[in-house]
Amino acid sequence: MGKETTYGVWAVRSGASIFGHAEAWCKEDGKPLEFDSREAAEAYAKEMNSKTSANVHYYAQEKEPELGAVRKTSPAYKRSCIGVALNDSILLDNKIGISFQSIFNALLELR
Repeated sequence: MGKETTYGVWAVRSGASIFGHAEAWCKEDGKPLEFDSREAAEAYAKEMNSKTSANVHYYAQEKEPELGAVRKTSPAYKRSCIGVALNDSILLDNKIGISFQSIFNALLELR
């Protein structure tokens, strides 16, 4: 039986950003996102690229599987990515593990 290929989305913030250069795998609730197909990873990267500033770019690429990762088997994924600021007005530390979805949910609960 062959080794299963795993894909992820690599987020890169340019050194031109006021927050400086950074790179990290996209995460959900502090855990790396993994996709079962390149197409699903590319769809996620394309969506994230459509919502970011010129200083941030997302790339789908093959990665090593990680224990505890969030496995996405279809394009029906949550819209959360951590590790790189989506724009220069938001800075998230890739070690904290906060997702935009969890922030959004917390704000909804406050209403």
